[in-house]
Amino acid sequence: CAYSMDGINWAQAQLPVSDNWQAVTYGNGMFVAVRRGSNVAAYSMDGINWTQSTLPSYYNWEDIIFADGKFVSIGSGRVIYSTDAINWTENTLPTSSTWTAVAYGKGKFVAVANGKATSIYSENGITWTEGSTLPTVESNCWYSMIYVDNKFFAVPMLGTIAAYSEDGINWMQINIPNQIGN
Repeated sequence: CAYSMDGINWAQAQLPVSDNWQAVTYGNGMFVAVRRGSNVAAYSMDGINWTQSTLPSYYNWEDIIFADGKFVSIGSGRVIYSTDAINWTENTLPTSSTWTAVAYGKGKFVAVANGKATSIYSENGITWTEGSTLPTVESNCWYSMIYVDNKFFAVPMLGTIAAYSEDGINWMQINIPNQIGN
């Protein structure tokens, strides 16, 4: 991993395990990273010195976010959450899809999946409900999501469409002039 104090000059830092780190977030005064195909997470107060923590189970943890006072990570049909990045609790999600991205806004966690044109949402990051259908995309992989300007925006790995939601439940298609992913 690498860190920078100004976004221009970078230095190397060492994570507890050297491969398959998938996502990182910042909250509650610390950075927290999760891995794919693992039961290992890492946390750091400064982004330089990292400490390993053990997750409740071994899964492909795809994304992590800090919101509503807790770290929430999603993966293959599972969600984990923690307030301190050391002690984690696991819960199941409504479907066993590979949930690839999670965002938070308007008091709601929202996630999208790879291989399934649907979303899930939660008011607490613990108990989740299946949302409405997203538009069908070429790659059948909703890849990334963000909450900005009072809307959730989701983009696929490939394609000429994206989606947005004002409530995190109902989705509308957005046409994009150039193909995403190329």
